[in-house]
This record gives sequence, structure tokens and C-alpha cells, in this order.
Amino acid sequence: MQLAHWITTTPIPSLESVIPPWMGLRFSVFPTVETLLAQAVSALLIVGSYILAIKTTTARGSAISVSPRYVYFLKLSNSEFLP
Repeated sequence: MQLAHWITTTPIPSLESVIPPWMGLRFSVFPTVETLLAQAVSALLIVGSYILAIKTTTARGSAISVSPRYVYFLKLSNSEFLP
């Protein structure tokens, strides 16, 4: 979107010598405010969803409850693939 000029590009001159050019090609990390802000928001969403999943799992004991009938069905359906 920055190349299309849909959003502005605010370079950070102090980070241009710290972030090598290959980081932009491989990880899309460029020394601009908008890029680093988007990366930080993405990281917060991922870490936050992981923490939320861990807390809800430990609060209830298990995030997914499976009935014994379904487990028996899985054993039967997988047994035909065993040698």
C-alpha cells in the first residue's frame, strides 16, 4: 500500500543502518513507522490469542471435549490403514 501511495511512508533514519536490506525481502521489515507498527500489532494479536487460548484451556481443563463414542469410531476407521 505504501508503494501505491495509499498510505504514507515515514522512514526512520536511525534504523536504516540497523535493519539490513535482506530483512525487507524475506520478512517485510522495513525501517518505516508504518511497517514496524503493523508488525508490532500483528505480533500482539498472535501473542494475545495464544495467551487467551492457554487461559481458556487451563480454566476448563480442555478446549475440546470429545465423546468416547467418537474416539472409538476413530480407532475403527484408522485400524484399516494399519498393516
